[in-house]
Amino acid sequence: MNTHKIWLALKEHFNEIFIGILFLIVFLGIFNFRELVFTKDLFNQYATSFVALFGIFLTWVQFLFYKQNKKKESALTYFPRPMELGELESSIDKIIGFWSRSAPLDNYEVRLMDGKSILSNEYKLIWGKLSITNKIEIIKHYDNEPDISKLEYKKKYNIFINELYKGARRKLISYLNQIEGYCLAINKGNIDSKAAKDLFAHKFYHNFRKARPYIEMVRESKGDKSIFIEFETVLRKWDCI
Repeated sequence: MNTHKIWLALKEHFNEIFIGILFLIVFLGIFNFRELVFTKDLFNQYATSFVALFGIFLTWVQFLFYKQNKKKESALTYFPRPMELGELESSIDKIIGFWSRSAPLDNYEVRLMDGKSILSNEYKLIWGKLSITNKIEIIKHYDNEPDISKLEYKKKYNIFINELYKGARRKLISYLNQIEGYCLAINKGNIDSKAAKDLFAHKFYHNFRKARPYIEMVRESKGDKSIFIEFETVLRKWDCI
């Protein structure tokens, strides 16, 4: 794990490390041959070059500070628009209680979201998870004389439940794709990882944990382990999983 984290850090800061090593080699070379370089004749000959080299080094250091500050700012500016993301989270939560729950998605919920068949007793379990608003909407849609006082499950509601969960799948994919894009920017070094961790580590960890059964199902069905891998990589980098 430590080796992997070191590799990720080297990959993320390759340009800074390369230029830093290059300047270090130059300055060490000058230091080791100082008696030759700093003779009166040679110093007068190369003084302008030394000043220019030192100026380039200071400019590079200044650029690093500027770049680091911009990456910290990007931790917020790169994040999807809060209002849009909030609406998306709310619409998902109304169907599957994603943010209000503490447990990960159940296997039968994941199967239903993917359009697979589930058992009758599993439909009853899902009915128990639906919001009162959704239950009332389903009952009114299927019953001519709806009794919304008991909110009891009926088998004929399954078709409507199927459509609800297909809608939840589309919204969950949209949400995960937005987070995946943000995590890609972190892994590419466009966003300061520490700043993003301070802001979103708790939220990202719990959402990934709850969505993981769905993510694993998608990876298995598509035969592609790289689906939402940027999201997972960031959490591993942050020691969350």
